[in-house]
Order: sequence, then C-alpha cells, then structure tokens
Amino acid sequence: MSEPVVPASEAVTPPNGFPQPQWSPAPARRSGRGWLLFGLGVVTGAAVLGAVWLVVALPGATAKSTAFELKGTMTLVDSRLGGSSNCYGTGGYKDISEGSAVTVYGAGGDVVATGSLGKGTIGSSYDTCVFTVSVPNVPGDEKFYQVEVTHRGKITVEAADAKSVGVAATLGG
Repeated sequence: MSEPVVPASEAVTPPNGFPQPQWSPAPARRSGRGWLLFGLGVVTGAAVLGAVWLVVALPGATAKSTAFELKGTMTLVDSRLGGSSNCYGTGGYKDISEGSAVTVYGAGGDVVATGSLGKGTIGSSYDTCVFTVSVPNVPGDEKFYQVEVTHRGKITVEAADAKSVGVAATLGG
C-alpha cells in the first residue's frame, strides 16, 4: 500500500513532535552592486584608519623634527694627563677619554639622548685636556637639560643655551 500524499499547505507534525523544516529555493544572485559596496567600505575604512594614524603620529613626528645635536666641550684639569697629541685622564680620571659616555636628561629626569666625548687635545696650559662633546638627536621640547659625563654628576643647561651655545663643563683642578 502506498502512503497518502499530503498537500504542503497542511501542517504535518512527525511522530517525534518536532516540525519538519520547510525548504525554500535559493535566493537569486544579486548584481555586482554588493561587491561594489563592499569595496567602497574597505576603502573608506582604510581612509579613516589613515587619518587616525596621522592625528596620533603627527605630534611625535613634530617633536622629532625639532631634535638637535648638543655640542660643546669638557675640559679636564689634571697635572697627570696621558698622551701627547690625544690626551686623556689618568689615575682618578682614567674614565675620562675619547668615547666616554655623555648622557642628557630632560626636565623630568629621564634620559632623552646619549652621546660621547670626542678626541681630547692639550689645552692652552699643559695640564688641561679639552674634549669635544657630541650628543645627536636631543629632543628640542624640554625646558632645560642636565648633562652628565660618565658618572661625574649632572650640570644643568637652559634649553636656549643647549641649542645655540652648547655645553661647557670643567672637571678637576
């Protein structure tokens, strides 16, 4: 015996009590407009992200563009200098020589740049050795700077002087 055919309009509940799903045909394919809108959304999102990045990155770029090189001299006064054409410290000043660390601190006390002493040359009196100071990429937005050669203590330099005149330090004597 064959099963009776039931019209689709009548609700049929199977014996387990769960209604059977009603299948509908697949939706018709849309035109290329959907892809166009998707592409425009991606481009718009990228433009917004780029604008946000510029707003966030621009203050940092401005601060770096005002960076300067802190230059100057550090004079070591000692009757026991080493070397002839290239002088350097001896004894208690043996840490003072070409390449010794120069640290620049900002107004808040944090390290903002590092550099080194250049070659030392005999000064006008034979008991002095004059080193050049060079610290690149010092941020220009501080009110004042503190400069330290090796571990010899900090000297304070006003921002305007640091940018125009540089630093002049003396040790010993």
